[in-house]
Amino acid sequence: MNLGASTAPVVRALRVPAKSLVKLIFGARAIVQHSAPFHLVFSDIVIPGGMSGLELAQKMRSRYPELPILLTTGFSDALAARPVEFPVLMEPYEPERLSSAVNEQVRVR
Repeated sequence: MNLGASTAPVVRALRVPAKSLVKLIFGARAIVQHSAPFHLVFSDIVIPGGMSGLELAQKMRSRYPELPILLTTGFSDALAARPVEFPVLMEPYEPERLSSAVNEQVRVR
């Protein structure tokens, strides 16, 4: 699986096993329908496939109320369009900042 040049350093910084990411390539709808519990949902607000990252977060929160959710975006207008009830990590960010944000969300829940 090719995670892309920008994703690989982030995955290494978080020490996430690549097998944990395999499920994520199938898209937001597959994640919502997945029955196994997740430790965290991390999604861009703007994603392809008809469902936004915000919609994904809302569906996952309704299904798993205690699930930590962290969103990201490089588009400030994506945030201005409507209030976001989830923490948002603005792009660009360093892997260490992502790691910190993930750890914070996992601790909070």
